[in-house]
Amino acid sequence: MAHALLRAVLAIVPTLFAGIPNRSHDCERGTQDCVRHPMLAPIKWIHSDWLSSRIAGAYRRIMCPGISAMRLRGVILTRMSNEWFARPVLFVEDIDTAVEFYGKQLGFTQAWRYEEEGKARVAQVDRQGCQLILTSQWPDKVGKGLIFISLDGAVLNALRAELEGRGVAVKDGEWGYRIMIVADPDGNQLYFPYPSGPHPSRA
Repeated sequence: MAHALLRAVLAIVPTLFAGIPNRSHDCERGTQDCVRHPMLAPIKWIHSDWLSSRIAGAYRRIMCPGISAMRLRGVILTRMSNEWFARPVLFVEDIDTAVEFYGKQLGFTQAWRYEEEGKARVAQVDRQGCQLILTSQWPDKVGKGLIFISLDGAVLNALRAELEGRGVAVKDGEWGYRIMIVADPDGNQLYFPYPSGPHPSRA
């Protein structure tokens, strides 16, 4: 039933992408095998990163099992819009350890991962629009990252309570104003600014 529904949805997609030229791509089964699949051309032009990662996985398993999820995502994201789509990259020592921390401690979910010789080298974690790419490919840069994340005051207070409830080491800091600081196991830091106003110590 699920397969039939997905096929029905995908059958509509080509009409939305009429006139867009095809483009070849790599595939474990050979380039032409998957390029010639009648359903592959339209789906590779989806621009939404969150949506593409999930559709790519379902599509690959059902319609084109010979292409890896990582490579299919590369095809999907080949054509971008004129809007800037930015994702910070954090350097970590071990992908599995980092993904576990961001998932279990900070509430992120893993969107995708890239492996070489059976070992994870890159992964992306997402939470409510915040997308972070984690990589272990540059050991000399591990732990030197800093991300600035802005939230409404009530949301930030709720997040702090959530993280502390999970045992996360949350610290107070200052960068011209009060901030909440969270560090991952490698030392990369996440800065969360509180709403403008005097620091409690100066009130």
